[in-house]
Amino acid sequence: MNSKEFDLVIFGATSFVGQLVCDYLLNETIGANLNWAMAGRSQSKLRKIKSELGGKAASLPLFIADAFDEVALRNLCQRTNLIVSTVGPYALYGETLIKVCARTGTDYCDLTGEPQWVRRMTLAYEREAEASGARIVNCCGFDSMPSDLGVKFYNRMH
Repeated sequence: MNSKEFDLVIFGATSFVGQLVCDYLLNETIGANLNWAMAGRSQSKLRKIKSELGGKAASLPLFIADAFDEVALRNLCQRTNLIVSTVGPYALYGETLIKVCARTGTDYCDLTGEPQWVRRMTLAYEREAEASGARIVNCCGFDSMPSDLGVKFYNRMH
């Protein structure tokens, strides 16, 4: 039985995509059994977004964590099964969270379209993630689709 408090946390909830994800979770997911929270570096922005999301968001927990604050990120990861990160560019803001997820066994996904960064993170943290059981999944979103489709169609032509 999993003892973590949250199923998932949206890290970067105040970003454009983070707001879309939060709205989707509030209004489009089926079932009320999903236990999730919003996180970001600015408490005032998180409160504003929570207010704009309306009454359904009233009980959503908010967590303050900066992308470079390893202690805050570790505390966040220890409370959740999955971190969904919308904090990019990932090459600038993503490594600390990947490292902490790999070390704490916390699942992670993002929507990066930065293949060089993904390669660096794989080389740096894959063994730790495997040892801890963390599943690190990059490129899970619309931003990564154009390059994936380009590879697919290039391979068909050659």
